[in-house]
Amino acid sequence: PELGARRVLYFQEEPEFEELPLTNISLSLLVSASADYAKVLCSTRAITFPTTIVQQMEEQTLVLSNKGTVPAVFSWTQQNQAQSCLDDSRKASYGAVSMSSERPRLQPITVDRKPKEVKRPATCSCVKPCPIPSSVDLVSRDDSVLELPRSRQDVPKFGWPINVEPIIGKIQVGEQITCVVRFQPKELSSFSCELQLSVENEEPGAEMVVVRVEGCSMLPCCHLVVADCLSSSLPDQLQLQFRVLGVGRQIHKCVTVVNTTSENYTFHWRELSRARLSPFACSVPSSKLNATKHMEV
Repeated sequence: PELGARRVLYFQEEPEFEELPLTNISLSLLVSASADYAKVLCSTRAITFPTTIVQQMEEQTLVLSNKGTVPAVFSWTQQNQAQSCLDDSRKASYGAVSMSSERPRLQPITVDRKPKEVKRPATCSCVKPCPIPSSVDLVSRDDSVLELPRSRQDVPKFGWPINVEPIIGKIQVGEQITCVVRFQPKELSSFSCELQLSVENEEPGAEMVVVRVEGCSMLPCCHLVVADCLSSSLPDQLQLQFRVLGVGRQIHKCVTVVNTTSENYTFHWRELSRARLSPFACSVPSSKLNATKHMEV
């Protein structure tokens, strides 16, 4: 046998029987087996996701077909992961609003003394909700940087935004399986990688299936942070639940509005319900929000 070949033995218990005297009969037992290399085909060799808003998700599918005569066991691995920062002048997607229970962390504002202009990088990331202190520390260097007095250990590292499911599986003879490739960026950047398909007992010299995956993220115009919310079936909706005992009491829920762009703008809240006497009211129905700043309402 070749190196790496496996021998598979199957045992079946003999059924109960009773031996009768003088009735010995010779029977022929026919045994058949199929031995072959696994053969899996994938028609897709490249996936390019559309520009995706930070913390949103896009999906693409891959179809794997078993064209061999034996079941095929496959697995996916990611190779050549690359990430490149986008141009600082990249604008946000105006009119788009992202929502989550986590709060984005914008890069510090850098000041270039020579042209005397303020540059605000459009890169953002995501951390758990926490109050931002009003005081900042000024660091002496070529470019003055405003930084929050927070330890780097408190800032979690981002996971790779591209993944595939199922990552391992088995395809029966003549059948197909659909793999879902997801892209969910957590920061403003351009991502690329290669999905390499490994098949057990594949024919030596067979062409390896490699799928090139690329994706690019974009900042929304506004990000809403709702820590105490209910899950919704719609990706652009978050639900707030109020529990009140009796009447005449005021219950408050906080929503943080974050301006993820490099420009100042004014936001307005508008109630969509048609009730004349609505029990809900917003403490800040309209306000001006400066670039990269946040406000609780």
